[in-house]
Formats: sequence, C-alpha cells, structure tokens
Amino acid sequence: MNIQQLLDEKYGLYNRIEFIENDPIQIPHLFSKKEDIEIAGFIAAAIAWGKRPMIIRNAKKWLAMMDNAPHDFILSAPEKEFIIVDNFVHRTFNGEDALFFMHALRNIYRNHGGPEKVFRQGLDDAPQENAKFSPMFYALNHFREIFMQ
Repeated sequence: MNIQQLLDEKYGLYNRIEFIENDPIQIPHLFSKKEDIEIAGFIAAAIAWGKRPMIIRNAKKWLAMMDNAPHDFILSAPEKEFIIVDNFVHRTFNGEDALFFMHALRNIYRNHGGPEKVFRQGLDDAPQENAKFSPMFYALNHFREIFMQ
C-alpha cells in the first residue's frame, strides 16, 4: 500500500459524520468563521487527552465561556473578562493554562495575522537546502516561539 492509498483509506474511515459526532474533531465543525474554527480546533487539540466525551464536554464548556464566539472574544473582550476561565479544569490543564492560551491567541491574531500566517512565516523562513529538519519543524518551532511570547 502506498501513502496515497493509506491516506485515502484513513480519509474514508474518519471523514464520516458517524466518526465526527463522537470525536473532538466535532468542535471546530461547530463554527463557520475561519478564525472561530482555528481557535476551536486549537482548544480541542490542547485538551485532547483523556476520554473523548470529556474532551468534547470541556472544549464546549471553554467555548461557552467565550460566548461561543471565540475569535470575537479573544480580540474584543476586555482583559478583565478573560478571568472567566479562571475555574476551567481539564485533567491537569487549568484556568491559568487557559488564560495563558487566550493571551497567546490574542497576541497571534492582533500582532501576527493569525496562526496561518505564523505557520507560513515559519515555513518561508525554513532553510531550503541542507536543512537538519523538515520545513514543518521550522513552522512548528516558529509558532511555539510566537505562542510563548
């Protein structure tokens, strides 16, 4: 089996409503605005350890704290409203972590044009020849650096 066949097989297995409705991937599917999808997917991925029903429930809880408008909330909410996540808990991920994520996402959207542009910059800056790592390594590393500012 070549890589294309493997990817096609996995696409057929996972890109089905029966799978999506019971998996955290449903979280970004709740939104239509690109930025809301990005944030919802990032939140779901950030807490994606444990049982799927718990991940889904907690991701929805976090998004509800942002009035189910995560991009608008991240960009527009006064700083004092970010404290709404103070009591958020998902396993070892707590309100302090959620608050850090929200500030990091605010920085990424306000000052760097969003996650796509951050990743693109990392890819564009990756060495083209004789690179020690793949271009994706450089993109992820750049995103991590911006996220941790």
